[in-house]
Amino acid sequence: MNKETFETIKTNLEARVNECKAHLDHIITTDDLKTITVGEAQELKAWASKESAIMTEIVMVDFYHIIGMGELTVLQTNTFIKLIKEYMSYRSDLKTIGAHFSLDNLPNLPSISEFTLKQLGNITLTSKVRGRNKAASTFIETNTVGDYAKACQDLASSITADGECGPFKIEDNTITLPTTSLNDFIKAINPNLSRGKITSAASYQNNTGKDYADIFWQYTNEEHNEIKAVVSRKNGYFTGIKNKLKNIFVK
Repeated sequence: MNKETFETIKTNLEARVNECKAHLDHIITTDDLKTITVGEAQELKAWASKESAIMTEIVMVDFYHIIGMGELTVLQTNTFIKLIKEYMSYRSDLKTIGAHFSLDNLPNLPSISEFTLKQLGNITLTSKVRGRNKAASTFIETNTVGDYAKACQDLASSITADGECGPFKIEDNTITLPTTSLNDFIKAINPNLSRGKITSAASYQNNTGKDYADIFWQYTNEEHNEIKAVVSRKNGYFTGIKNKLKNIFVK
C-alpha cells in the first residue's frame, strides 16, 4: 500500500484508539464508575454505544478488506494489527457499558469476552482484561454478519438535524471535526476539494479563518487538531452536505 494511503488509515485508527483512552483509561473497575457525575455517566453510556457500533464496522468490514485487498507491506501489516489489537482491547468494556450501564445497575468492570470460532475449529478464545484487576464479568460474544447491519442502524439513528454524525459534530450550519477526519469529510462532500486550500483557509491570519468553496473554514485551537466548517445555506448546500455525511454510515 502506498505510504500516504496507509498513513490515512493509521491516523484514523489512532484517533479511535485515543477516543477510547480518553473515555475509558480512567474507568477500569465498577468503583471508578461511582466517582463520575450523572452527566458524565450519561455521556459515557451514549459514547460507548456509538463507539461499539463504529468498532463493529471497522473490525468486521474495514479490517478484512484492508488485509485482503490493501497489499500491505510486512511493516504496515504489523503496525495495523498492533493498532487493531489495542483498539479491540476496549471492546468488552465498551459493550458492557453501552448495553448494561444504568444508575440503578452499574456494570461489573473490568470485563472480558469469550468467543467460540464459527468455522476454524471448536475453539473458544478469551480476551485479556484491561488493567491489572481480575475480570469481574464475562461478555459472551455471538457476533455474526448481522451485527454489521445493526451497527449501521445504530450509527444512522444517532444522526439528527443537530447532533453527531460519526466524528462530525453538527450544530446549526456549523460542522466541527477532528483534522484526522478531514480526508473523510472531503471524500464525502466533494472529492475535488483541495485539502491544502482548506487547511490554508482555516489557518488564515492566525486561525481567523477564510472562505473556500462556499464554506468558512477555521481551526478551533492552536494545535490544529480540530477544524470547523461553517456551510452556506444557499441553494440547499448545507442540507446536501449533511445528507452526504449521513451516507458514510448508512450503507
